[in-house]
Amino acid sequence: MDASNYCIKYLLDYEGSITLNDYMEKKLSRRRIYSILLQICNITLLLYKGGYFHNDMQPGNIMVIPTKKKYFYLMGKKVPFYGRQLVAIDYGDVSHKKFGEGFIKNNRLAYLYYELSWNLFNVIFDGLKLEKDCRKKGEKLPYEKNSNFLDNFRKKLFIDHRKIVNKYAEKYLRVCPEARELFMDVIKNIGKVEKMSDLTRGRDPDYYFRILLNKMEYNFAIDYPKEYMKFMGWCSLPHFRLPKKDVLKIMESKNYKKMIDTIYKQSQE
Repeated sequence: MDASNYCIKYLLDYEGSITLNDYMEKKLSRRRIYSILLQICNITLLLYKGGYFHNDMQPGNIMVIPTKKKYFYLMGKKVPFYGRQLVAIDYGDVSHKKFGEGFIKNNRLAYLYYELSWNLFNVIFDGLKLEKDCRKKGEKLPYEKNSNFLDNFRKKLFIDHRKIVNKYAEKYLRVCPEARELFMDVIKNIGKVEKMSDLTRGRDPDYYFRILLNKMEYNFAIDYPKEYMKFMGWCSLPHFRLPKKDVLKIMESKNYKKMIDTIYKQSQE
């Protein structure tokens, strides 16, 4: 596409009849979950090589279709489909390197790490279950009660649980050292602003800090599920589709290559 005189900013696609959200309604085997994760890695990398970021690859924007193909290759690794192939749809939020939008213009590899992490944890962390549990109880979802619920959770975590935050930061800044300066600034000024996002919006390297935040939040959800449920405003405890040790090992990955390698190795266990 780079050689073309045209650049398509928005792409639309639709294939299949069941979304990944619906497909994951049933209990999936460990091998299928890992095949799904590695397929998401593959789609993310294919887009990246073409200069694209999807920016909204959540399970509702991924279709599951039958396939007779047995395997695909990811960074030289042979990965089985197990009869189901993923297809990403809804490219309405897509970004391309030619536009130099947002974080992409500064460090595309760092943004790839963030994008891949976000895509993967949309599957590893079962947010759909949390939403359904609230609906069953007739309760509003956290973002329906307060559009700033996530920002409020982060601020509360940083202020009310400083020791926990420092423990997680010590752990994850080792794999994301670029976020240290911004992290220290947030720690210093968190009590002076109404919203935590006021301290981070538009700052470089904000994408590294987002990676750090995601790791800390998921670690908190694993270690303190009741507190996470309460602070976020969910009606049930957080649920992960992989064992705790596997999730933590994935979060300890220093970059996107390490993350893919870790997931592949776990799929072989």
